[in-house]
Amino acid sequence: MLALGLSLLSSVGYELWGTGFATARVQNSLKAEIRQHGFPPRLIPGGAAGFIRIPKIALNMAFVQGIGSDALAKGPGHYPRTPLPGEGGNVAIAGHRITHLAPFWNLNALTPGDKVVLQTRAGTFVYRVVWQRVLPPDSWWVTAPTRSSVVTLTTCNPRFSDDERLVVRGVLVYGLSPGGFVDKLGGVSFESILNGGG
Repeated sequence: MLALGLSLLSSVGYELWGTGFATARVQNSLKAEIRQHGFPPRLIPGGAAGFIRIPKIALNMAFVQGIGSDALAKGPGHYPRTPLPGEGGNVAIAGHRITHLAPFWNLNALTPGDKVVLQTRAGTFVYRVVWQRVLPPDSWWVTAPTRSSVVTLTTCNPRFSDDERLVVRGVLVYGLSPGGFVDKLGGVSFESILNGGG
């Protein structure tokens, strides 16, 4: 019985903390690859797609293409059937909340006005959070196409459960869009945004 308990504890410990070490190694590799070679011209499943920064929750990671378990073990993942920043519409990104560095652990802390910054081969894009909702796990409508340029972030809710989905939506306030370049920052600098201001 003791051996079973220790085995279970060890398994839970690995899931919560051990997976983070593997993800940290992959993240370091992805960031080094982007710094050395730039963003990839063509996205491949599980490969680097860009950077995601959310100053409010101190998130600064590479995000990858895909939302399968292998992809999300590397970091936040871009839903493949959604556009990339700059293409217009609904850019959707999923992330773990308790394992693999738990990039979206504090996603619930985001409130209207907070910023989400995405950087890809197409440039830098700043989104302003407009809403946060807790929804049933089958609410796939949140990744459906939209007329305006938005970002949608999804994760499990509550922590340690997948009974619901926590969803955050933001609108583009800076960056390329099909209708032209958008700049609604009002003179706020990127440095200020990335440092948690603006």
